[in-house]
Amino acid sequence: MSRSAAVPELWTLIAILSMEPLLDKLARQKPVRMVFKAICICDKQSDRLMATRRVRRFAVSTICALFAPFAVYMSMLLFTDWDIPSFYLNACFVVLLVIEWPLVLFSYLFLPSGPPIIVFVFLYLISGLFWASVVDLFFFWRKKYVV
Repeated sequence: MSRSAAVPELWTLIAILSMEPLLDKLARQKPVRMVFKAICICDKQSDRLMATRRVRRFAVSTICALFAPFAVYMSMLLFTDWDIPSFYLNACFVVLLVIEWPLVLFSYLFLPSGPPIIVFVFLYLISGLFWASVVDLFFFWRKKYVV
């Protein structure tokens, strides 16, 4: 950085500091305080709106994560022949194992014949909530690091 480039920055800083009493007086004025108060209210509302938007996104992601295994399973039933193994059948089976990992893990470790229906529904919901949290984490990271 050259010396001539630093001089305008110094003069700008001096000019801003010399205006500080004027800015303090302006900040004490009632219309300015009202504007700042309105901005604070809007910020609080936008935080609430953002939380509502996040909850809505989480709920939609959960519903989609619960619908996806059903759609994959239905496509397996409709478009494959169970007698002849195919790449599509194997790929869908692997996708179902990844999507429904809590259910698969519980069934593999504890019950050889499969869980009761209430446990199945609970684990199905847990897997949907897990994938919704993964989607929400992706959006959080994208907002924090990309923007």
